[in-house]
Amino acid sequence: MVAASDLAITLGCGEACPYVPGVTYRDWPVDDPGGQDDATVRRIVADLDIRVRDLLHELAPDFPLAPSVLIP
Repeated sequence: MVAASDLAITLGCGEACPYVPGVTYRDWPVDDPGGQDDATVRRIVADLDIRVRDLLHELAPDFPLAPSVLIP
């Protein structure tokens, strides 16, 4: 799937992630939600929500996004 992509988002794996030549990589350092308390998991999810929305706006600025249910 990555080989067929122009852009791949990795979540903090850095050099440990497989590399496919010709694909642009962006690493989003994200805390592991496993074993975390609810407040920490909500913070991680909200952070990813913002990042994905920013990426969608960058890639498709005219794409209409519904408001986030996570961020008032």
